[in-house]
Amino acid sequence: MDQSINLQERPFQPWPQGSIANDCDLWRDYWRNRNHPWRTEPEIDVKRQAMLNQYLTTMANSERGCYPFKDIGSKLSRADVEWLLASRVDGNVDWSNVHQRECAGLDLRGADLRKVRLSGLPLTHMRGGLISDEWVLATDHQRDLAGVHLERADLRGAHLEGADLCGAHLAGADLRGAHLEGADLCGAHLAGADLRGAHLEGADRGQTCVERIWRETRSFRILPIYECLFSITQPFWRASR
Repeated sequence: MDQSINLQERPFQPWPQGSIANDCDLWRDYWRNRNHPWRTEPEIDVKRQAMLNQYLTTMANSERGCYPFKDIGSKLSRADVEWLLASRVDGNVDWSNVHQRECAGLDLRGADLRKVRLSGLPLTHMRGGLISDEWVLATDHQRDLAGVHLERADLRGAHLEGADLCGAHLAGADLRGAHLEGADLCGAHLAGADLRGAHLEGADRGQTCVERIWRETRSFRILPIYECLFSITQPFWRASR
């Protein structure tokens, strides 16, 4: 499906200009008045919009590891992601509407969003990795190529309900209060991630060690992999003594 955006059809809306164009508070007020309270950044310029629009036309191919925003010339910023979300023809997915739960979200497979502030964004049903059927048949290399890079990203309060995050790179990410209901986290890299207060109802946590760490520590700070392995094997080691 062609996800590209017709720039000519978008109605003109005046926004902060001149010396006040980078005033964060003014932009928050501007977007809030236009029913986009999750937006905080200035609108990206027309040249950048056209470039992102071109990337959206890239046909995804999981066998070759080809995705719209993987290995692009300049990494995505929060302002880019805000524009992509706001410009979606079908709008953003509303998880509370059961009829929209099968709708596709933004395809960010393989994208580099390391250390980017994405807090509060409506990323419901985001494609950030292979879906489970693809995951089973894929090679380790294909799985790695598809995983979105969100290492040390700020995802506090982000809406990631139903997101495909199989093999996603989330090491050190701040996921406090994030909405991950129904998300697929099988094989996700979560070492050092902070999941305190995160909503994980119905999420497929697969091999992430989340469930056991929560039971034993009552804290959703994901431990490094060697600590996870020790946590899991320790009871068997004790039983064999």
